[in-house]
Amino acid sequence: MTISKTDYIGVVPIIAIRNFFKKARNKNAVFAFDEFMASLHLERADAADCISGLIANGFIEESDERYKLTLKGNALSIARCTHRINKEKADKIFSDLIQRVHEINNDDTYLHKVSKLFLFGSYSDPSKEDFGDIDIAFKLRRKIGNPDEFMEANDKLVKAAQKNGKQFYSHLDKQFYSENLVLLKLKNRNRYISLHPLEDGIFDFVDTLLVYSEE
Repeated sequence: MTISKTDYIGVVPIIAIRNFFKKARNKNAVFAFDEFMASLHLERADAADCISGLIANGFIEESDERYKLTLKGNALSIARCTHRINKEKADKIFSDLIQRVHEINNDDTYLHKVSKLFLFGSYSDPSKEDFGDIDIAFKLRRKIGNPDEFMEANDKLVKAAQKNGKQFYSHLDKQFYSENLVLLKLKNRNRYISLHPLEDGIFDFVDTLLVYSEE
């Protein structure tokens, strides 16, 4: 799903609603009216109007005197603001990404394999002809099974990067460096590629399509 900075529901910018929905996802995708009103700094009448619009557009539904994000509402919570692209360009971006997956999996300088990829969102729908982004869920697997050997290999990558001037600001930055290298390669600085770990809670709410598996 993509959104525009000029989109509103009632008097509320869609981007502000998206940001609120992101927080709601961390609370079982449920929120109260007063919470919505206070978070978005709305008058009660404006909040009520926006809630009515969200229900009418299928983003939320009433649930025990509260409101629950629907499948569409969860999709909005991760929506991005980009110019839309046609299917030909989207297919080329996706094809190039799959090529990079093969490069990663066959290059031992990368310590992780891409074991699975899933599509969700508009690009997984064959009836769609234009897209704001390509939503991809990924699962990685270590190429080195022994934990000590893996961390030793990761430390070598960190030291080589530091020698070339890279700064690490925390132990976690170093610990996940080899994984981040894979993700940087996958994304390839393409703003239309939106990567999500398979463990992300969004996948409890959206349909996914398996498009790659090396397992």
